[in-house]
Amino acid sequence: MIQPDYELRVLARAAVVSEIAFRTEKLWRIFSWASAILIGLTGGIIALRTGGRDLTVWPRVFLAASVFSLATYTIFWLNQNLKLERSARDALENHDRALRIQAYNEEIGGILPRPDEKKLLGYQLTVFVLATAAFASAVAPIN
Repeated sequence: MIQPDYELRVLARAAVVSEIAFRTEKLWRIFSWASAILIGLTGGIIALRTGGRDLTVWPRVFLAASVFSLATYTIFWLNQNLKLERSARDALENHDRALRIQAYNEEIGGILPRPDEKKLLGYQLTVFVLATAAFASAVAPIN
């Protein structure tokens, strides 16, 4: 007979796996939303500024501030979701250890990487680069 603790642990593990899938999808949606806006802003600003007459100072300042605000909020939002994903992945490791799944994964060399751990390349850096391009298009002098 299966122990009740085992069944509860399996159910809890399934819930954590669902949470990780949700967080991964949410990270992608946040990134794709923000990057599309930043790319559109960059193109729009360049089109406005090179269309015969450059923008005056205050519209350029407003656009630069908007880009900065969007990028700051996006990076904050991404970091919050990464923290929640990290917690879920830690919980998954605990469940896997209790269910002896982790030992099996280690034995067969099938341990999955942790995309929630900090890396140089990732959504945040890409948002920063796109925001830098949009910000530069708003404030850089055009001859």
